[in-house]
Amino acid sequence: MRKQTLSMMVANKPGALAEVAGLFSRQGCNIDSLAVGEAAQRGISWLTIVASIDESSLEQMTEQLSSLPKVLKVVEPDGKPPVQRGCRW
Repeated sequence: MRKQTLSMMVANKPGALAEVAGLFSRQGCNIDSLAVGEAAQRGISWLTIVASIDESSLEQMTEQLSSLPKVLKVVEPDGKPPVQRGCRW
């Protein structure tokens, strides 16, 4: 397993984050990082998740995320390694 990044456009409605997180939980995937922010379009948010998933599970996860009613679009990873920053405390 390696860390994969998934970004999705979701309807900015109650329960959208819970549906997405629940799908990861049901698949036995731990979410390592999660970021949510409003999109330029009203009523829509971008949700970016970094999770430890193998390649075969990634395709299945993408299809299942796309089938959720509050998920409007899933952006496939482009193959580039994710940017990782750490604290120097």
